[in-house]
Amino acid sequence: MEIGISLGSNKENRVRYLQLARNMICSEMKAKLKIQSSIYETSPVDVKKEYQNKFYLNSFIILSADIEIEKIWICLNKIEKKLGRVRTNEINIPREIDIDVIYIDQKIINTKSLIVPHPRWYKRMFVLKSLKEVNPNLVLPLQSQSVKKLYKNLNSNEEVKLYAKEW
Repeated sequence: MEIGISLGSNKENRVRYLQLARNMICSEMKAKLKIQSSIYETSPVDVKKEYQNKFYLNSFIILSADIEIEKIWICLNKIEKKLGRVRTNEINIPREIDIDVIYIDQKIINTKSLIVPHPRWYKRMFVLKSLKEVNPNLVLPLQSQSVKKLYKNLNSNEEVKLYAKEW
């Protein structure tokens, strides 16, 4: 199955966390990396004033994997923990790594641990920009427009700029 994942980091060596996450995901899920976007530096979204200077690096990866859907979130949560992420009740705080499943094929999933497509993917410039780079014509369930059109029509004040093409 095809799995689209958004990666983000805004602590310490941000590129290294993205690289480690990508490599660990492929290894742990026995997945093949089909394509990855460039890395974009993005302004933090919906954060406290004290975190507004903690810019993220974000990227998008598309994988091919033969894994049970129930095991995807377990695997990704384990990788986040290994890389130092501590989940708290406080949202949108700085983190070593943030791994979000944006889509799994054309499936709609709504469980306690996994909602696919991700409920806010189409409202986030950093997701749309990186996904547009690797799959601009994709139309996900619950949407009527392609990624390219959603990106073009999104009214957002997020700053998203190219950071690195290769990583």
